[in-house]
Amino acid sequence: MTSTLAFALLAQFAGQLQTAVVPDSVVHPPGSPEYIFLPSVDATLSAVRVSVLFEEGPGEQGAGALLRELAERRVGAMARASGIEFAASRTPWGLSYTVVGPTSDFERIAEALRSALRAPTVDRIQVDRARRQVSADIEGEYETALGSLSRLLRTRLIRTEATLSGTPGSLVALEGSVLQAFWARTHARASLRVLIASPTPPELLFATLRELGKAGDPGPNIGLAPPAELPPATTQVLRSWWGRAFSISGADDPRAEVLALLISEQLEATTDGFGYETWVELRQSRSQMVLVVMGAAYADRAVEMKRRVQTVMGDVAGSIQDSDVIRVARKLARTGLEGARTPGGRVEFVGRHLDAVGTLDAASAYVIGLHSLDAAAVAELARELMAADPVEMEIR
Repeated sequence: MTSTLAFALLAQFAGQLQTAVVPDSVVHPPGSPEYIFLPSVDATLSAVRVSVLFEEGPGEQGAGALLRELAERRVGAMARASGIEFAASRTPWGLSYTVVGPTSDFERIAEALRSALRAPTVDRIQVDRARRQVSADIEGEYETALGSLSRLLRTRLIRTEATLSGTPGSLVALEGSVLQAFWARTHARASLRVLIASPTPPELLFATLRELGKAGDPGPNIGLAPPAELPPATTQVLRSWWGRAFSISGADDPRAEVLALLISEQLEATTDGFGYETWVELRQSRSQMVLVVMGAAYADRAVEMKRRVQTVMGDVAGSIQDSDVIRVARKLARTGLEGARTPGGRVEFVGRHLDAVGTLDAASAYVIGLHSLDAAAVAELARELMAADPVEMEIR
């Protein structure tokens, strides 16, 4: 990309960045959450996203996923009845709780967050129900060849990928008392990060949101032993499945998303009608990304499928043009910024990039990074990945 074009694109998006994803102010009172105030361009709606950052210990795999499920069950019905939106997510960096609702009824937003962030129940029936749901989600990945191949490839590169939602063995040991101890260690008030997009006066926000999470210091790490593993669900296979996985350093590299989309486009253009299917996935972990390229074919097309999956990275690296990168990068940036036009989209977009990188300008730096890319930068990443030894696996 020429410097003139790069500067023109940066100027075009500078105004949007300032009004959408650059924080207005940050306040972190002693013993309280860190409050990050984002611009509010919609007076009728307010959004709050609370990040809880943690790493699960050896005997805690799946505890975050269970807390998420319990919070959804505890708050979801109440939120819907109150006319507000609530979502809890297990992210590579911990948990996030997001509420969007009318500014005129901000107390209900705060009430939903207080409920979501309170200590989990020790009731065996409720915990068992949540465990069954999380277990079903994990087993669902293993039951399909696509989900099983993707998961196995990712966990061979990054072992913690297997524990983001837990494993069949780890979930069994997570009783209510264990979850409460995990909550006490991770949900201390002073450890929370609160992103706010609301025209509500700051003094009222502080007063309304002051009781989120656990009061006092975090609890101790109880040091559970690693659980015994249980066999995963059986994978049903009718075709030959083959895949490759590449590790990308850094949790927020804009080159990775551009490269993944270009590979997907290349595969769509060169495999249609050839008797096999291909997929591309880009997954985030705590400090890196995993790019997965997979294919499936019956026996008579298995060799061609495998060859295409093996060669597509090199084909993209050798044929990529500046115009391709500009088109894809602008699409990604536009999607992110258009989502950030709403209060809920804004706290999610800024929050995920902030959790990944840890700096207040992470979201704007990501968009600016997209618009500074050229073909040489993306091709360089592709060559780096090809030079490293990718993980390869076959299921049939």
